[in-house]
Order: sequence, then structure tokens, then C-alpha cells
Amino acid sequence: MKKLYVTLLLSVLYLSGLYGETATIKYFRKAELDGRFSITGREAIQDSIINRVYLYYTFEYDQQERLISIKYSEGGKLKNDEVFGAAQVRIDYQENTETRTFKDIKGQPIADKNGVFQVRIKLDDKGNRTTLFNYDKYSSLVLDIWGAAEYVWTLDEKGRRLKTVCYDETGRRLPDDYGFSEIWYK
Repeated sequence: MKKLYVTLLLSVLYLSGLYGETATIKYFRKAELDGRFSITGREAIQDSIINRVYLYYTFEYDQQERLISIKYSEGGKLKNDEVFGAAQVRIDYQENTETRTFKDIKGQPIADKNGVFQVRIKLDDKGNRTTLFNYDKYSSLVLDIWGAAEYVWTLDEKGRRLKTVCYDETGRRLPDDYGFSEIWYK
């Protein structure tokens, strides 16, 4: 009986370590996607007044302070927003990869405002985003509304974008509407 009790106790402790992570929740009036493809919240809302705010984003962070979930609420109910075209964004991290999955109010996959269900972003050793891949609901590469399936960014030493090169789903380099196949930034 003592062995059973010890085994049960160890199992509970093990599972609480796996599932006991406490996330940090923050509320914002706005969400933005910046030039480094980072998602940031703007105009923070205090927890104590969130019930009185009509439109807001809920940002959830893991123990490593990485953004793992975004939800858009209107009147206390989830709704598709203008920034992503989805009610929810789930963000998962693996070694040198960040995956963003777009979901509707019921948590089902949905195409975002660019026509993709999921983006996978390659990160360099410093954590800078260097490549973005667009996927459909079947996890196949797909063209976004701009006609690209992959974006490759050349960065400077501070992680700022210097150049963008776009490719289609077959890996063929794409020119833009003006015939250019690269975009340089200053």
C-alpha cells in the first residue's frame, strides 16, 4: 500500500510539473504586427477594469514570457479582428521555429486576412525572424493574397530587415507587380 501511495504521489507531482505552468495574461486595446513580424499589444488595460471594456485583446504568455495566444473580444465574446482576420491566434515554439495558427471563435482553423491558415517562421540563433512560410488547412504550402508562399528576409546585425525575397509554393523566386524580385530597405 505504501508503494502505491508513493507512486501516486510521484505521478501527481510529475503531472503538476507538466501541466501546472501558470500563464501570464495581459489585456490590450490594440494589437500590432511590426516590421520584424513581432506581435505587440498597445494601450494596456488593467485587470480590474476589463469587465467594463468593450473591445480588447487578451495576450497569454508562457513561463518564458513568450506570447502563446491572442484572443480578440467584442462585448465579452470572441470575434474575428481586423489585424489578423481571426478570433484567436495560437503560437507554438519549437527549436528555431515559431508557428502561428489562426482560429475562429470556436477554436477551429480559419484562413487569416491573407488567406493562410498557419504561418511557420524560422528563427536565427539570436531569435530574429528570417523566413516565413504560409500553409493551408492541410499543412501544404499556399500562396497568400500577395502571391507568395515563402518570404526570406536578410537582416542587419541588429535584426532589422534589409532585404525581402519572395518565392511561390514550388520554390520559384517571384517578381512583384513591378517586375522586381527583391525588396531592399534603408
